[in-house]
Amino acid sequence: MPPTMPTTDWQYKGKIALTDQHPDTKAFLTFTFTTQMIAWPLTKLGPAGSGPNNKAAWWPYFQERHKIGGLYWVQGHLLNHNIHGPGVPDNLVPICNTTNTNMEAIIERFAKKLVDQGEVVYYEVNAHFEGAKAVKWSPGMYQTVPGQQLKAVYDQDQALKINTPLEILAHPWAVRNTCGLLNSASNPGSLLWGEQFAPTRLSWRLMKSKNWATAPDWSLNNHAFEEVANSNHISPEQWYNTFPS
Repeated sequence: MPPTMPTTDWQYKGKIALTDQHPDTKAFLTFTFTTQMIAWPLTKLGPAGSGPNNKAAWWPYFQERHKIGGLYWVQGHLLNHNIHGPGVPDNLVPICNTTNTNMEAIIERFAKKLVDQGEVVYYEVNAHFEGAKAVKWSPGMYQTVPGQQLKAVYDQDQALKINTPLEILAHPWAVRNTCGLLNSASNPGSLLWGEQFAPTRLSWRLMKSKNWATAPDWSLNNHAFEEVANSNHISPEQWYNTFPS
């Protein structure tokens, strides 16, 4: 007798806390983001998903863009709401509307189709914060950052033994420093305060199990997978976030 189709299970496997200091007011912002969502097994069985509940602490800052330029940012689901994803902050990241549209066309429609067809699927989505990737960060570089705004978050990170790479901790500062802020006296440019926290890109991987009906358990090692989609196989402009300019 074949095994019963499992209920969908997903986990948020990584999280980061990012901080930036306003160059004029010296006020700090700190937001926490999920960096990896893995749904395994992902099937047609599971709780109903939902739209964003608007409780993400970062969302009000991104909504300010809509007051001056129409729809730009959305609360992007890591696990799409049509395949059980909840509209809670852990499952949401700020992405531009273009990236959200591309995700639907390039990956999410395939995940939905497989689930609807009764397949058992492995689905992984990662949010990347790489604004400072080009900079070789080290603890001694505190002095090169205006206001030393990384010091508090770096010290906290070390105390908690999270050991997040400094290039990730520096992400919001690096994006803001590159793009600048609207109406800023010392760092003029195009961003509204808070938008610098958006990830630089999303990536994903979608595979279906070819032997779930005979596999002894749900260990990944016991499943033969067929890869359906992988963001590494498409042109980068389709999965990179675009910051206002």
